[in-house]
Amino acid sequence: NQRSYPEILFDALKIIPGKPSLHLGIEDREFAERFEQSYLEHNSIKIGLNTGAGNRWQFKQLDVSKTVDLANELTRPVGRQILIFGGPEEVERNQEIIRKVSCPIVNTGTNNSIRQFAALVGLCDILVTSDSLALHIASALGVATVSFFGPTSVAEIKLFSRGEKIVSPLSCVCCYKRSCDFSPNCMHGISTDQISLAVQNCL
Repeated sequence: NQRSYPEILFDALKIIPGKPSLHLGIEDREFAERFEQSYLEHNSIKIGLNTGAGNRWQFKQLDVSKTVDLANELTRPVGRQILIFGGPEEVERNQEIIRKVSCPIVNTGTNNSIRQFAALVGLCDILVTSDSLALHIASALGVATVSFFGPTSVAEIKLFSRGEKIVSPLSCVCCYKRSCDFSPNCMHGISTDQISLAVQNCL
């Protein structure tokens, strides 16, 4: 299949294609505003780094060392801030990343509700993420995204906000395997330079 899920659904339902929207409540917006006032620099470019992707597909996400390298690379230009995102499954992973980076990084927490998580994503100028819930939230909020794909289909994901999709060059991509013993695996085929350039292009 080379059509996106929204295109298939719009066609099947015989409705005019539209864009998703996510409306956050007052409490969620105020939660994000308090976070912004407490932790973020007023004139900085906010780059969200969503490190996880759930546990269904082993290689949807970059490994810890590559994520650390990416965070360091993304903050080389002056005036940028990294916000690290994750859920309950990323507690130890995100703590390890924060320990190992050589740049300042803002921890958004791993125990937020989905709506709080979305409100914090809304603070970003751009979000770097795998094919995950965070990608769809950012797209619905109009936040620019740089997303990377390995085991899942890039064709079936439609970006509704500005962004770029990066696909692993390995011939086995879009395998939908839950785990993989290939070496190198699909995420090894995506470089931090590729992601950094895509971020720069989107900004």
